[in-house]
Amino acid sequence: MATLDSRPRTIVPRRSELEALGPIEQLKVDLHRRLVEQLDLEALENLKDTALVTAQIRDAVAEFLRTEGTPLTHGEREDVIEQIVYEVTGLGPIEPFFRDMTISDILVNGPRDVYIERYGRLTRVPIAFRNDAHLRAIIDRIVSRVGRRVDESSPMVDARLPDGSRVNAIIPPLAIDGPILSIRRFGADMTMASLVDIGSLTQEMVDFLTACVQSRLNIMISGGTGSGKTTLLNALSAYIPSTENTGHEGSLTTIHANSPRDALARVETMIQFASTSLPLRAIREQIASSLELVVQIARMADGTRRIVSISEIAGMEGDVITMQELFRFRRQGITQSGEVVGSFEATGVRPLAIERLHIAGVDLPDDLFVPE
Repeated sequence: MATLDSRPRTIVPRRSELEALGPIEQLKVDLHRRLVEQLDLEALENLKDTALVTAQIRDAVAEFLRTEGTPLTHGEREDVIEQIVYEVTGLGPIEPFFRDMTISDILVNGPRDVYIERYGRLTRVPIAFRNDAHLRAIIDRIVSRVGRRVDESSPMVDARLPDGSRVNAIIPPLAIDGPILSIRRFGADMTMASLVDIGSLTQEMVDFLTACVQSRLNIMISGGTGSGKTTLLNALSAYIPSTENTGHEGSLTTIHANSPRDALARVETMIQFASTSLPLRAIREQIASSLELVVQIARMADGTRRIVSISEIAGMEGDVITMQELFRFRRQGITQSGEVVGSFEATGVRPLAIERLHIAGVDLPDDLFVPE
């Protein structure tokens, strides 16, 4: 059974793997092989001084190119050096994307099937790993740096990198078409203003949600995996008064669910998992009395994220928790380019919590909830 050394591995491809490579890729492989012979790559990988690593690699590459008489322009030479540095010390072809703070997701579905997400839009990028072995070597490097391993006996790994990024990797036999890798990065915090700019919600919805946070309402953010729940929660948290740091009334939380009603059902189920002896009606009464808002966020087919519903808990009718929708996103179709089009709208329902906001000193215009 194959196992991995705890140290990052430097893998040089076999000659049988090089037949389909172009001239530049072949050159990079030859350079990498020469570096393995001349330099202590394991020591270089452990160096924190990137400038020193780059200098040593640059010198070795320059000597190789001079000896071989390889005809490269200055730009091509710099590009080769940069990619070799990424190969030796970084994440290979995806290293530039990992360094780009505007990119939130890096998805590798195969050696030549790589996507990135920037500002909520998923785009396929024209970069490639040499083959499955190359991709597997980068996966090994990533997981070994955080003390994890992935092999045939444990073909899936979830890990968190030192910068907070989440990594998921799957290899054969679980991944039947070859290794796959996803990295979810957490760059600079998004603000409510930036969420408006990228079309996740409207300013009217921002005004209402931030007023609810300042008025200490209990808000649950619901959505699927990768829908932007944590991003929205962090943005809303900026409106918690700085004086509230010892457990005041009002809370924000997230839950995995596909609709506001489904979110309440998930909470109900989690309470029942706690082996409580409370009857179902009592559980629902507690949920209805402790939650004010459910904010549903979704990832659209084109990769954009939008708040599709803001619903208020209205109370109980019999054994059923009642809700009223205040804002929603109405889908209108998909363009030929695959872009989801639609509009945000108020439903015309005046929130029951408006009095809570008024008592807290937050007044909103009545026309905020009037449909246009």
